[in-house]
Amino acid sequence: MEDLARAGEGNTLEELLSHASATRRDWVRWPLGRQAWFLRVSLDLTQAELARRAGVVQSHVAKVEQGRDVRFSTLRKLFGAMGFELLVLPHPSGEAFGDLPRPRLLAK
Repeated sequence: MEDLARAGEGNTLEELLSHASATRRDWVRWPLGRQAWFLRVSLDLTQAELARRAGVVQSHVAKVEQGRDVRFSTLRKLFGAMGFELLVLPHPSGEAFGDLPRPRLLAK
């Protein structure tokens, strides 16, 4: 964890991930709670410090990191307080299309 805390001084996502032997491809597959934890630890913040910066209570930080159901506005505040913008992009899961024809942009 100390290596991750020192890595927070680099501040690009790639630099932070390199200290964890992870790539951007790994990053997008991590659950949102793991991403939040990783960024917080990398930036050497406690849950209480992040909560204060984001204007939420510490228990909300814990809920996010545990992967529990939270409001989108809380996620935006937490990630924003760590210098990240939260984007939500739809992505088809393996079974999302079922028997439906794929949109032409996704067709192979």
